Amino acid sequence: GCAALQIETRSRTYVVDAIATHDAIPTALAPIFADESVLKVFHACESVDVPALHRDFGIFVCNLFDTQLAAAAWLGTTKRRLSLVETLRRLRVAPAAVLDRHAALKATHQRRDWLARPLEWDAVEYGALDARFLLPLKDALLAVLASPTRRLDDLSEYCLDDDDDDDDVLDDAEDVLDWGDDDGAGLQQHGARSAAAALEEQTAHPGGPPADEESDALRQAWCLSHRACLK
Repeated sequence: GCAALQIETRSRTYVVDAIATHDAIPTALAPIFADESVLKVFHACESVDVPALHRDFGIFVCNLFDTQLAAAAWLGTTKRRLSLVETLRRLRVAPAAVLDRHAALKATHQRRDWLARPLEWDAVEYGALDARFLLPLKDALLAVLASPTRRLDDLSEYCLDDDDDDDDVLDDAEDVLDWGDDDGAGLQQHGARSAAAALEEQTAHPGGPPADEESDALRQAWCLSHRACLK
């Protein structure tokens, strides 16, 4: 089953213990995930994320944007699917040192037993990095999809500086993480519910691309993401 949820807003990163907060998650998050006015951004959600949210919590995901499918539309192929780290590198959305760290953590923790508790801090960091750059990545992908001839150098507004302090991307989320607490109460009340409150503050996004951005690649990206919602 789903053992951890990673949620990123424009201002915070949350890693939620989905075992300790299992009973609270449907009430806290289902209305937001079903809200068509709130865009949800995933990477490679078709086979695992969307089905698992429904299977484990009864959550339906409406209005999502899959950055892996969007990257495939940008590259003009549906046969090769880029990993999250590869996509971030290609679009230069995150500092190289952070992506190197992400890749190293993935090699160690991707296939770990996520049901085991407590989780090591490295595993929590890996989970956070899986969500940390999804929103700026979505912004960058929409920019290149809307104007396929746009040079990557023009995407600096979506990218984080190499000089930014990224030694610990979880500084803002430390108060919601307490993997050592046997009953998980602190995380239960400050994890799923706080993440839900933060998600409600997200700016509403229409269910499809703006009319002036309807390039073929952009339409394809949205159509592929919409299909992922229905699986």
